[in-house]
Amino acid sequence: MAGIIAAQPNELGFTGAAPGATIGMYKVSGCGGTTTNEMIAAAINMAYEAGSHIISMSAGDDSGWSSDPWAVSASRVAAAGTPLIIANGNSGDLGLWYPATPASGREVTAVGSVENTVVPMLLERGLYAVNNG
Repeated sequence: MAGIIAAQPNELGFTGAAPGATIGMYKVSGCGGTTTNEMIAAAINMAYEAGSHIISMSAGDDSGWSSDPWAVSASRVAAAGTPLIIANGNSGDLGLWYPATPASGREVTAVGSVENTVVPMLLERGLYAVNNG
């Protein structure tokens, strides 16, 4: 994500979307990958208080409720004018309307992807003839 945003012009011929951007990072989980409500809320608040123009995060918990503490923290920062772009979660098997929190917050942009099990194919009809004409 950091490279997509802030990559400087380079010999490979690509530049990030905002090459002059300053990126802040906050570690909220231990080696096991788990965290707590207060750690996520603290990180959201720290990013806001640091003056972040946009907060992007890929952390979540299977909740889906906008009243969850993580979602409330995100909602408050979004309502104050700082956009939050948050991963929608990895539990699509729980249903279409089941986002992870804090992506379930109000005024938060929830972003997700899908993994298609069918590879689409583009077929093109063509004609070929061999003759003397």
